[in-house]
Amino acid sequence: MRRLVASDLDGTLLPHGQSHISDTFFEVIDKLSDIGVYFAAASGRQLPSQKMLFERALDKTIFIAENGALVEYKGETLSETTMSPALAREIIADIQRTPGCEPIISTKDTVYISQFADDYFRSREKEILYTTTITDDFLSKTDGVLKVTACKYEGIGETAAYFYNSWKRFASVTVSGFLYCDFMAKQVSKGNALGLVMEHLGLKPDECIAFGDNYNDISMLDKAQYTFAMKHADDEVRAHAMYETDDVEATVRKIFNIV
Repeated sequence: MRRLVASDLDGTLLPHGQSHISDTFFEVIDKLSDIGVYFAAASGRQLPSQKMLFERALDKTIFIAENGALVEYKGETLSETTMSPALAREIIADIQRTPGCEPIISTKDTVYISQFADDYFRSREKEILYTTTITDDFLSKTDGVLKVTACKYEGIGETAAYFYNSWKRFASVTVSGFLYCDFMAKQVSKGNALGLVMEHLGLKPDECIAFGDNYNDISMLDKAQYTFAMKHADDEVRAHAMYETDDVEATVRKIFNIV
């Protein structure tokens, strides 16, 4: 019996342009819980953002936040992996030196952004539900860092390859959408976080299903046995999945015969 469903959010459970979990998917979460199947939301988003999205199912949702740097279930922190302040400062400095890029710093309670980014995040506040704090001194905000992000409004594109090659020896580096390249502590990934959840629940890979659409989902697709990539995902991402889908909810309903 497959007993855990883990899904990425943006671009996967939440199609592009959709900003809230549908009422019908909350019904799915309830049905899964009734038959003893856990649901995990796995995202690069911060934990408060995820909790606001799943406010109607907080006790039935396992939260894998910040690409796996923070894992929480029923209010209990299962794992919290921060980056060393020294490494965070070096990465932030590199981002600030890179033309067109600016840093974003994620901690457990807030996301530090620049004044320049404020208008952008305010315009998306209802969509991403982020708690943000404006700063002009990122290098002083390096305690308790879960994730550092390089944001390039023109698209991270080839710049992500530069960051990956520069920092892959020291940090976990992954593309997370069109604008972002994320840096976490070396051991952090959605896949490692999913493995921790599986161990906590006593589950094996063949009891787990995972859905994803981006490069930060690859490690999670490699961890579970039954995996789905979204049809719009890049070829490299789809190569790590057993199946393809364009609708997470419909697929879950079919697998578990939820009408």
